Amino acid sequence: MSPSNHMVSISANTMTQIDEGDFIGAFDLLGNLCGVVEIENTSRNQVMVLFGDDPTTETKDGFVEGEPIEFRLMNNSTQEESPLDVSFDLSMPNAEQVFVNNGLSAITGANLTGLQDLLGLGAKINIYPNPSTGLVYIDGIEEGSSIKIFNAFGEEINQVRIQSSGSFNLGNQPKGVYFVRIDSEVGMHFEKLILN
Repeated sequence: MSPSNHMVSISANTMTQIDEGDFIGAFDLLGNLCGVVEIENTSRNQVMVLFGDDPTTETKDGFVEGEPIEFRLMNNSTQEESPLDVSFDLSMPNAEQVFVNNGLSAITGANLTGLQDLLGLGAKINIYPNPSTGLVYIDGIEEGSSIKIFNAFGEEINQVRIQSSGSFNLGNQPKGVYFVRIDSEVGMHFEKLILN
């Protein structure tokens, strides 16, 4: 918990693939859990609080302003995690899938999605080499997708457009962990990339 937060309402009609006792988590670009809610009743709206990074600590312990949010469902009976592709109520103050300090959003739809479903046509994203020294190749991207690269602090450092395969160069960036966000017409996907 931190003093900065973002409230997300989850409407009851989004819970068609969710069972009581399941958990929905919100993850930052580093894969840290920064908000969670246990679904107690699938016929009632739920509220999840997402916590921001505490600026008084040295470690990143929450979302930073504008950082993309990844939602996942943990099935309580199988203990399996699945990515959730969510849609937001556009009439709410914050209708994008990013953290906003004192933000207010509402999820109006959620679908369980695996990597293959997200990309469509059974495609699979391949980012290599990983770890990399700078030049990174990527293939399996849906045509017209946007690719954004974020550093470990959630800051966007590069944006590229690749049709189905191509490359980008991070040789001018410091060594560390980066995150590749792929936006397509069917959803959003994150991949971790290590730069040596």
